[in-house]
Amino acid sequence: MVAGSHAFLRWLYASGRGGKDSHWPDEWRWRWTVCGFAMLTCTLLAIGSAILTTHQIYWLSKSSDPLVSDPFRERYGALMVIGSLRKEADELQWDSVKTRESFDNVMISGQPAIETLQPVWVERDDHSLRAIILIPRRPLQRAKARLAILQPGKYFTTNLDELPRVLASFGIGNASHISTQAIP
Repeated sequence: MVAGSHAFLRWLYASGRGGKDSHWPDEWRWRWTVCGFAMLTCTLLAIGSAILTTHQIYWLSKSSDPLVSDPFRERYGALMVIGSLRKEADELQWDSVKTRESFDNVMISGQPAIETLQPVWVERDDHSLRAIILIPRRPLQRAKARLAILQPGKYFTTNLDELPRVLASFGIGNASHISTQAIP
C-alpha cells in the first residue's frame, strides 16, 4: 500500500509540477510518503483512543460494581451475617417463618443482607428449617467466594463451586443439572 501510494503521489507530483523550474525538488520523496502514512496512523490511533476512553468512562459510570474492592470487608460482612443469623435461628428454634423475617432485617454495610447473600431455605417440615444455605450474589473474587451452610448447632463454609453438590446433598435438584452460573 505504501509503495502503490508512493508511485501514485510521485506521478501526481510530477504532473502537477509540469517540469517548471522552482525551489521544490524534482520528484516526490520516499520520506514524504512515509511521513504521510505515519501522520495517518497517529491520527487513527488518537481517534480510537478518544473513542475507547469515552466508552470506558461511560461504562464505569454506569457500572454497579465498586471501583475499589475490599475482599476482607466483603468476607467480614458475610461472617457477621452468618453469626447473627445462626444465633437468631437457634434462639427461634429454627422456626421457618420467624427465621426468614429475622434475615430480612439483617444489614451489611448499610444495605439489606438479601442484596449481598441469596438464602436457600431447606425445610424440615411445615414449621421448621433443616438448614440455610447462604450464597454470595455478586462475589468480587469468584475463585475465593464461599457459600455458608447453617444447620442447628453447626455451620461450615465451602467453595462456591461446590454448590451443586451441596444442593444435591439436601435433595434439591440434581448435581449434574445445576450450574453455579445460573445463581443470580
